Amino acid sequence: MFAADIPGGNVYVRDNGFMYIFYDTKALHEKHEGYTDQKDYLPSGHRSEHNPSTENLRQHLFTAEFIGADFSRVTPLEQEATSYNYFHGNDPSRWVSGAKAFNKLLHADIYPEIDMITYSKGYSMKYDLVVREGGDPDQVNIKYEGLEDIYLSEGSLFLTTSVNEVQEYQPYAYQWVDGQKKQVVCEYVLQNNILSYSFPLGYNPCLELVIDPILIFSTYSGSPADNWGNTATYGENGKLYAGGITNHYRGGAFLGEFPATPGAFQTSWGGLWDVAILKYDSSGSELEYATYLGGSGSETPHSMIINSKNELIIFGTTSSADFPITTDAYSDTFSGGTSVTPIGGVPFEDGTDIFIAKLNQSGTKLLSSTFVGGSDNDGINPSESILTKNYGDQQKGEVYIDDVDDIYFVGSTSSNDIFSGSTVSFENQYQGGMTDAMVVKMSGDLTSMIWGGYLGGARSDAGFSLRVTEDKHVIAVGGTESADFPTVAGGIQSVYQGGIDGWICKIAATGDLITNSTFLGTSEYDQAYFVDLNSAGEVYVLGQTKGVYPVIGSVFNNPKSGHFIHKLTSDLSATIFSTVFGEPNIQRPNIALTAFLVNDCNNLYVSGWGSTSGSFLGNNYVALDAADMPTTTDALRQTSNGSDFYLMVLDANATSLLYATYFGGDGSIVHVDGGTSRFDKRGIVYHSVCASCFENTSTFPTTEGAWSQVNGASGGCNNAAFKFDLATLKARLQTNSVAFDQPGLSTICMPDDIVFQNFSIGGEVFEWNFGDGTATTRTDTTYIVHNYKAPGQYKVTLRAIDPNTCTSEDLTSTIVEVVKPNVTVSDDSQLCEGDSFRLEASGGVTYHWVSSDSTVISDERTPEVSPIDTTQYFVTITGAKGCIARDTVTLEVIPKVEVEFDAKKLYDCFSRPPVKLINKSEEGENFRWLLGDGNTSDDDEMIYEYGQDGAYTLTLLGTREFCVFEKRIDLNLVTIKVPNVLTPDGGGHNDVFEIVAGSRVDLKIFNRWGKLVFEDNDYQNTWSGEGDAAGIYYYEADIEGEVLCKGWVHLIK
Repeated sequence: MFAADIPGGNVYVRDNGFMYIFYDTKALHEKHEGYTDQKDYLPSGHRSEHNPSTENLRQHLFTAEFIGADFSRVTPLEQEATSYNYFHGNDPSRWVSGAKAFNKLLHADIYPEIDMITYSKGYSMKYDLVVREGGDPDQVNIKYEGLEDIYLSEGSLFLTTSVNEVQEYQPYAYQWVDGQKKQVVCEYVLQNNILSYSFPLGYNPCLELVIDPILIFSTYSGSPADNWGNTATYGENGKLYAGGITNHYRGGAFLGEFPATPGAFQTSWGGLWDVAILKYDSSGSELEYATYLGGSGSETPHSMIINSKNELIIFGTTSSADFPITTDAYSDTFSGGTSVTPIGGVPFEDGTDIFIAKLNQSGTKLLSSTFVGGSDNDGINPSESILTKNYGDQQKGEVYIDDVDDIYFVGSTSSNDIFSGSTVSFENQYQGGMTDAMVVKMSGDLTSMIWGGYLGGARSDAGFSLRVTEDKHVIAVGGTESADFPTVAGGIQSVYQGGIDGWICKIAATGDLITNSTFLGTSEYDQAYFVDLNSAGEVYVLGQTKGVYPVIGSVFNNPKSGHFIHKLTSDLSATIFSTVFGEPNIQRPNIALTAFLVNDCNNLYVSGWGSTSGSFLGNNYVALDAADMPTTTDALRQTSNGSDFYLMVLDANATSLLYATYFGGDGSIVHVDGGTSRFDKRGIVYHSVCASCFENTSTFPTTEGAWSQVNGASGGCNNAAFKFDLATLKARLQTNSVAFDQPGLSTICMPDDIVFQNFSIGGEVFEWNFGDGTATTRTDTTYIVHNYKAPGQYKVTLRAIDPNTCTSEDLTSTIVEVVKPNVTVSDDSQLCEGDSFRLEASGGVTYHWVSSDSTVISDERTPEVSPIDTTQYFVTITGAKGCIARDTVTLEVIPKVEVEFDAKKLYDCFSRPPVKLINKSEEGENFRWLLGDGNTSDDDEMIYEYGQDGAYTLTLLGTREFCVFEKRIDLNLVTIKVPNVLTPDGGGHNDVFEIVAGSRVDLKIFNRWGKLVFEDNDYQNTWSGEGDAAGIYYYEADIEGEVLCKGWVHLIK
């Protein structure tokens, strides 16, 4: 019937369930050129010819039969624009072209009152069971056949085949109760390979129940390949870009392929570690594109940002000489350096260069790309550097843009030959040590370096973050162990304090001058990781410290904690405030910092991660433990086991903690592999995470309905992106029907009610105005039912108020149109049996009539009907605004009077016959004869004589109420005369036997002894008695259509 691709195989929808076919994906992958073996993540065949195996590919088939179910009522939904062609084999009769693809299938009533909706989610197939009122979920029994093993573990179902193991996660069920989704506890039950569902706490059988068997509260890239998380940024309209790296192998074992989307710029693996970019929609429920970016070596992304054209700028490092570079790039030559592995498992065998790349909005085209680098390694901080204090610091740096989309970046380098003598530079000479920081401005098309230079002294220096002021000065920050780092007189701290110091530097817009530069720190470890500016150009620096960093001003602070925020004047000449936060009195950082924001109200937003895993405690790393940091009472999570993300908001001037929370999964090892994530100016963080490594689980939390619920890389990592709104105040309303089944309802029909739902984020007071002169104020977000008394358009506004936030209040509105149906329908009526009636309706766009006996179904506006008995006609009228009016017309049928009568002519054969009339009708209220000559009569019986010969229509009318029924006949009256004397004497009178009649006469004449003496069957008045003796004769005159006259005639001679 239908089929779908799933990771490692296919699934087929059959008439009673599903059939799954899985392949040995490792063997399949090894049949492709260049992927026979791998050591230290490098495919050994990567640059050599490969002879694929000729062995057959193993596969495994099993079925899931829904016992007693009926899958015949299936409706495909959400057809895609793309069609598909299948030309398998050499038999054209088995070829298919133009096959359609759909996103969903609705299987109606697979069991009584139970539907199933099958759809794709991420890279998996999902199905929901919808149990309507009256349905019994106990009917759902799924029999699995063809498996090597089937078992339950920790609530999940595991299906073992000869080539893989499939996991169906603990089922999720819910019901809508008063407009809110309420989870229903649901569990699997497995007996004799038959799966069913149980509800330990019960559920409301009067409400619809939805069972979602594989939904869990995690979101990942879903990549079957190893996919680490490095960097993220916001996109247009709240969309999210997640950047990381991917490798098809881990520890020599093939995991799978990164799921690049069709049409993306790079859909195949370049080799080793490639950059992996994923773009999600604003809700995180749909993947807009996924692409590789890389060559045959390793790449990592460090920072990303979008420009004014919604193009994605990516800053990172590469060891690939064949990294994709565009025509007219600033540099198309890979300079490389010495082999280095900054982070375990990610080797840069040919050294590193910086790359800057720009993708179009849809991810289908590389608009520009260039190398930036010298003869040694660029873009990384060596693991052995004293400045590499957190796991991931090796890959720190940031890219930024100005108002004309020119590109700036800050990073670190070991090359002494990046900036030539012709380069505009504040310092083109490498200053020494293991690394120098570097700051560069590139043209927006990456064809030229506008200016660039080194920042450093005789020892190691690193650059981590930068911003561009309105007048295009650059503020950059980082860390140094160089006492001779270039400072400028007038800075707040011109003397190196010892250990490691942070630094902040302001570079002129022309790029040829350092206008101010200063140290930030204590005699212990201090490093500046992020910088941001407010609308006045004042400078905020976020960093780590192990010293007693000075607290200046009336600020919120946690004494002797390990993270500082320092606010300086725009020229870096004075401190405005400084504070520290974290676990008090430990004098070490709790978290590695990942994003920082100063919003338009000068509120401060911070994110970072901590982990107690031994994987992140080696080298020179500080011991990160996120536990015991300050949180607020409204936190998503107030406590941590030490391995979590931490999100924090301070008010303007850092006087109070507005919000702080932990975010992460119980037992989940969270971290970021270097790089920056970002807040947008609304206070929403867009973050990339390297999640669920070493665990083979999917425990990182996110919202329901996210793109992928699982870590697709068995034994590997997945890039888990999250978007967290810390803005805390946003007014949101939604209209709905009273049944909560029409969200976004914009038109209602009187006298229906409408529901207003408050979906605001944050807020303490909510002011509603319904636009019809009524309003209400609430302190909660419960829904409101409202009724409008008159038709019209009404503007409904919701004002969310929270005096504790920067904006204080937020307003949203919507328009509701109230329509009063203006329709007319025929009145009830009576009609006589046998008559027809034209039903009439007006005021609508469509009409639908149905009779009570179902003999009439019509979509005409004025159908004609002929009921035989009293009948009701139901009409449904749909107006132009969608309003539906219903009415009923009753037609009472007056039973028919069966009119019957006799009309008999009374002949004497010598005159016009009178007519005897007898009314034989058994029912009726009144009767009347219409005699056809203008006369009438109410007599039931009568003998009527017409005044002259002729054709007459005789009618008898019978009435019941107003109905008149009739019977009529046609009468032809003629005078009939037969003479009784014949005197054939030639005198001209009675010479012949003359019969007067209006039709043919058949005449016979007999003598007194009965002898026939004359016969003519078409008598024309010819008998004169010639040859016959005088006397009495007898005749029979049969007058056609009238009467047989018999009599005598006297022949006188």
